[in-house]
Amino acid sequence: MSDEQINSSEVQQNTESGQYVNNSTGNKTLVITIVIAVVVLAGVIAGVLALSNLDSNGTGRVRDIFIIFMAVEFLIIGVALVVLIIQLASLINLSLNHIMVSLT
Repeated sequence: MSDEQINSSEVQQNTESGQYVNNSTGNKTLVITIVIAVVVLAGVIAGVLALSNLDSNGTGRVRDIFIIFMAVEFLIIGVALVVLIIQLASLINLSLNHIMVSLT
């Protein structure tokens, strides 16, 4: 199929806006996501198999690195929660002071 031809199953017209939507982009994203998930799962399985063959000293180092990684991850999640709370407070302030005032 050439580039000028349009496959009717891949393109649908949005009736409200009159724009064409390409469904193949969503399919490509889904395939890429599945491939990445399979690669990550294979990496985890390979890591578990590699760790099962290490001595206790090597496993202890990996455990320590994992604990540090988890601590950094919790710090990032904490910062994200603080930002979320600030954004929520800003939204509440906006709704109380600007939107409610314009409705009355």
